[in-house]
Amino acid sequence: MDLSKNQIPQRVEKIHLIAVCGTGMGALASMLKDMGFEVTGSDRKIYPPMSSFLAQKGIMIADGFDKKNISSDIDLVVVGNAISKDNIEVVETDKMGLYFCSMPQALNRFLAAGKKPIIIAGTHGKTTTSSILAWVLYKANLDPTFMIGGLLKN
Repeated sequence: MDLSKNQIPQRVEKIHLIAVCGTGMGALASMLKDMGFEVTGSDRKIYPPMSSFLAQKGIMIADGFDKKNISSDIDLVVVGNAISKDNIEVVETDKMGLYFCSMPQALNRFLAAGKKPIIIAGTHGKTTTSSILAWVLYKANLDPTFMIGGLLKN
């Protein structure tokens, strides 16, 4: 891959996420859509609840990986952590000379820039702990931006 393209350009309107149906990538896709970006995605395992959540947000998901999912009007391709460099969409991204980044790079640029991130890590209870913390900060009128790797009820 052309590593000079492993960056996020200044002007971004359309973003495609490879492996969009994981909880982290799905949450990122939703937040990007809410921020006004045109968002598409693809995955080989598309099923509820994430597929329903993304459809409700108006995010088009291609079933399976295919080079036709990558088009020249895409400004940025976000590559999921579980995706190998020989994935057909990654190969097509490289052939077309499109900009690409990882999920952490996208989070840093679009969601964490200018903010003080709080990260919850561990083996068990991350979604619950993160949800409670986000709710407390929200109820305290501290205007938090939060990304939680799970679908929440409130």
